[in-house]
Amino acid sequence: VVISNRSSPYRVRFPKMKILNFLYKFLYRILKNRVDGIIAQTQVSADVYKKSFKCPIIVIPNFLKEMEYFPQVEKGNVIITVGRAVPEKGQKHFIDVVKKLSHNNMDFILLGDGPQLSDLKTYAKKLNVMDRIEFVGFSNEVDKFLAQSKVFVFTSLTEGYPNAIIEAMAHGCVPVSFNCVA
Repeated sequence: VVISNRSSPYRVRFPKMKILNFLYKFLYRILKNRVDGIIAQTQVSADVYKKSFKCPIIVIPNFLKEMEYFPQVEKGNVIITVGRAVPEKGQKHFIDVVKKLSHNNMDFILLGDGPQLSDLKTYAKKLNVMDRIEFVGFSNEVDKFLAQSKVFVFTSLTEGYPNAIIEAMAHGCVPVSFNCVA
């Protein structure tokens, strides 16, 4: 039995469901003595697992997907964030950044879809910045959006290994990130 957990080792699995959290922790205690090995994404995760498991642990980070590059696309004054619209991705903070930078000549793109997208739009309207943000939703053209952007804002509150930062950097975006564990 080999475990490969792809999220932060500190992540609370079911934040609003006490019974599921109890069940998860119970099953975790049973399973931990039957694990033959663990694949961790980062050394931080490996160090956390070493405290609970006695099996071998190796670190294998995610790879960079094959990127599509657009040398003909000129970088604009664009600040972008990419990710599923879910609470742990923290895009509400991206909207706060837009509010604070509303006096400048930057364009803002929020790329991603998910259950929190309509709440994010409502929040942007409340802060009077809806007209400053392009809410793209889901797109198969993430590389093209990154190619035209100068700054990538990463607001995740918890992550395993942030592929989005690596992909943005591969497109020459300057990353601005929360101090997210792992």
